[in-house]
Amino acid sequence: MERARFVAWVATCLLIGLLAASGCGNSGADDPSKQELEAARQEGEEAAREKARVDHLQRQIHNLQHEVHRQNHTVVVESDSGSATGESSVSDSSALRTFHAPSGNVSCEILANGALCSVASVGETFSFSNGEEGQIDSGAVLGRGAGELAPYGSTVSAGPVSCSIPRSDEPRGITCSDGESGHGFEASRVPDRQHVY
Repeated sequence: MERARFVAWVATCLLIGLLAASGCGNSGADDPSKQELEAARQEGEEAAREKARVDHLQRQIHNLQHEVHRQNHTVVVESDSGSATGESSVSDSSALRTFHAPSGNVSCEILANGALCSVASVGETFSFSNGEEGQIDSGAVLGRGAGELAPYGSTVSAGPVSCSIPRSDEPRGITCSDGESGHGFEASRVPDRQHVY
């Protein structure tokens, strides 16, 4: 019995010693797990700052692409009289016609060298210019409801370019085409009604 008490006492002392050792010693800044946790937190904060910088740059690039796209639709007129240096002059870049469908979702411009329509709900712009095939670009160049109202079932024309706004019961988008080149597009929020040619 005496021996059993001695063994129990030794076991209790060892247990107390182990518990005390695990709670003491390597605590605070010397604890490797705390150092790793702090390093991971700092890396996470740096990654979040970097992501915010990248997002900001992507927005700037997106805005610049829209501006370049819009400038590609300006009208350039070569001067016949010309100066001694042979410079060309740039005419007013305003559209010949600007209009929107009754829903306000699709806004269009007819320019001297082409046309474009922006579909606000899907953030896409359909365009053609200079006798070239139509294209679809991401981003809406024109704002929702730009220009005059073009009623359902009407056609808006300027020069060789015509745009048709379908009747409200017609399952198709706004179509614009160049009567000289035959190129154009169908602009819609519905993917099956998005075509360039």
